[in-house]
Amino acid sequence: MTKTEAIDAVEVGNAEWIERAEKLALMWLRKTGEGAITSDDIWRVVKHAGIPREPRAMGALMRRLQRSGVIAPMNVWTPSTRRECHSRPVRWWRVVV
Repeated sequence: MTKTEAIDAVEVGNAEWIERAEKLALMWLRKTGEGAITSDDIWRVVKHAGIPREPRAMGALMRRLQRSGVIAPMNVWTPSTRRECHSRPVRWWRVVV
């Protein structure tokens, strides 16, 4: 299974989570006017809202935000601030909206 196929499968299986998280992310981005974000930022928004954690779905959410023109990938990576990620690199995204 390719990476794209895996993300597609996760998106289908977690459509409700992705939809809820996307609405929250959009509200947060419009409210804060952030210029650049990582998925760690979206995780904080989701956690603060009390949405149960679904780690497999974040890639699908970020892809959806990119495809809808909300964010654009930057060629910049930073260590994740989330403890469970053990400082693995996460991409920075430029906020377009």
